[in-house]
Amino acid sequence: RCRLHLQAMTLADIVTGDGTRILPKALKGEVEDERPKYYEWPYQPSPPDRDWRLWRKLLESLTLPGLKSTLQHPLREWIDDETHSWLWFFSSDENTLFRRRQEGGFDMYRTRGRRFRPQLMTYRRVPFAVRDELPADAQRTRAYQAQPDEWKHTGSSTDELTEHPTPTTLAQRLEALPKEVRWAIRGFSITGDGVADDGERAAEMIRQGQAIAVSDGSFKDGWGTSAWCITGRQEECSYRLSGKNVVPGWESDQEAYRSEAAGLYAIVSMLEVLCDHHTITSGHIEVGCDGESALNYSIDLTKWVDSGAAHYDIIMATRAKVRKAPITFSFRHVDGHQDTKNPTRRLNRWEKLNVEMDEIAGDYREETMNHREQFRYAGEIEDSPPGVYVRGRKIVSYLGKQLYDMLSTPMLNTIG
Repeated sequence: RCRLHLQAMTLADIVTGDGTRILPKALKGEVEDERPKYYEWPYQPSPPDRDWRLWRKLLESLTLPGLKSTLQHPLREWIDDETHSWLWFFSSDENTLFRRRQEGGFDMYRTRGRRFRPQLMTYRRVPFAVRDELPADAQRTRAYQAQPDEWKHTGSSTDELTEHPTPTTLAQRLEALPKEVRWAIRGFSITGDGVADDGERAAEMIRQGQAIAVSDGSFKDGWGTSAWCITGRQEECSYRLSGKNVVPGWESDQEAYRSEAAGLYAIVSMLEVLCDHHTITSGHIEVGCDGESALNYSIDLTKWVDSGAAHYDIIMATRAKVRKAPITFSFRHVDGHQDTKNPTRRLNRWEKLNVEMDEIAGDYREETMNHREQFRYAGEIEDSPPGVYVRGRKIVSYLGKQLYDMLSTPMLNTIG
């Protein structure tokens, strides 16, 4: 409720312009007016004192001992793309504050007298002085009104200006993906005939409706992995795109079902990149998996998925990618572990691929499970809906039940 009242999405919303200190208003529970608003916030009256005490206790845990506002780990460059709507900027070269005007351009605020530490100086608006463009050295800052006609700023910080080369190959595109999806397509490779074609053959199979994809998962001792491939429908087709991944989340999140869902998410994520890279505007693919429930809920958009369902985060992220894809999907349940019942030569193409993916996922699980800190990813998943966090961890399954159990625990009665 305190965050909602302050309209703060992240720590960056309540710190000084240089990212080193928590703003006094955030500690006092006062809304900062001189900040751009990117969302429509519901009305939240100021919470009771008990909530604010808990809020301040949390913020103080982020600060240096004895210093209630100085962060232990200062924030660095801005990494969003909101410079075009930011209100306040500071030019060190000109020792001038600039405030964005609604009608365009920037009002200018300057100081008088000797120049010393800019953050200690007060700035006054220069009448009728409007700049169309910011100086080249201008950086984002936060300013506050010290007196009716005087302003101070809280330091400034640059935007992240690192330029990355434009990816030209499929592998480069995959490597450039944000971490929220890159985890899914680790170990990517192209094998079989045409390995140097940059995925063009897979793209053509999709356009002609001859592509299939198969995935499988592996789970043991709180550690999950999955493997997947995209190939041709014909038995003799040796060409394939393939990959493997460690399933995101903490040990308590993992189940065999989550591993199956992660494999399906990897397939649709790979297809998203492939369609973009090769400008695929129409086509079809059939997806197979031995996890029937994960398959149905991930790919079949006619099915309703409740927010209290198992592994709602991955399931909904997969569905979002299916929904926006330029191609159509069909799916089939593949009987798993058929190699334990029949000779390999008697298995159909789907069953053989499923056995292969099962073996790859199992081998990768054994390879990574003793190095969990190195391979674990417990962050957000691209296209997943907003989640609920408790003690810094996202609830990924059985949301209603878990919240009920937590709220029913006597331990929570001690908070506040």
